[in-house]
Amino acid sequence: MKNIMEWLGLTGGMTGILLLQLFLLKQHKRLGFILPIATFLLAILALPGWVAYLPDAWTNQSFMFILERVGYAKVAEVLNGMYVFALYNLPTVLLLLMVYAVHGGTRRHNRLEREMDLMRVEDLND
Repeated sequence: MKNIMEWLGLTGGMTGILLLQLFLLKQHKRLGFILPIATFLLAILALPGWVAYLPDAWTNQSFMFILERVGYAKVAEVLNGMYVFALYNLPTVLLLLMVYAVHGGTRRHNRLEREMDLMRVEDLND
């Protein structure tokens, strides 16, 4: 029962964030960048936390896998940091895709409308 409640809470939270993003995008294009910027800043804040946790993370399975493949501890640390950063930026990418989906096509639509207006003006001149 506890797992179901956690799953429902997580799903509801993600749905709420996506609906908030859509609401902000409908209000103004620039407001739609608030949540992606916030999630990007959270990803940046996750890196110092990961570095502080690193001495205890030597048993982390992903870190050990990278260390076995690469062979150099410093390179493995950097690759693991990049992995954490990329993982924390998945919501940022999703939210930016929503911005593009809502407003990205608008620019193309406006350009096509301008071209049609120019064609109409040229047709009237003939």
